[in-house]
Amino acid sequence: MGTYTIYTVFNKSFEQLSELTTFRTGDEIYDALFDKSESECVNVIQHRDQVIPKIDGAIWMHFETCPSEMKRILSQQEYSSEKISTSDQSLSFTNSEYMKWFNPKFLGDSVIIYEYSSYVSRNIQTIWSNLDSTEVFVRDIYD
Repeated sequence: MGTYTIYTVFNKSFEQLSELTTFRTGDEIYDALFDKSESECVNVIQHRDQVIPKIDGAIWMHFETCPSEMKRILSQQEYSSEKISTSDQSLSFTNSEYMKWFNPKFLGDSVIIYEYSSYVSRNIQTIWSNLDSTEVFVRDIYD
């Protein structure tokens, strides 16, 4: 009886741990952040999920889209916006080797930065978009 109990507890714990370490696809992360796209123009290029809040810093994503989808995304929250040159030092990120792909400077000479912060900054979302709204980098911090 004791062996069966230990086996059952271990098996359930292993199943729960497996569920926690199952990573979401880029499309699943996109849908969680912005709801299901109303068009077929979204192509997630790279992503890194925030598996454990407070330990993992943020969700990081790079995707292609279309202006109508970008408009839909921006209508969901009250974003502030600013157009800046990509030579601006605020676009420098010091990421580890596997995050070298996250670089808003790849978007051209200028980008538009959209930022949303929820009540008491529990969720901060920053979107860097090229000028024609067809390529986007996103950082979503949820604490």
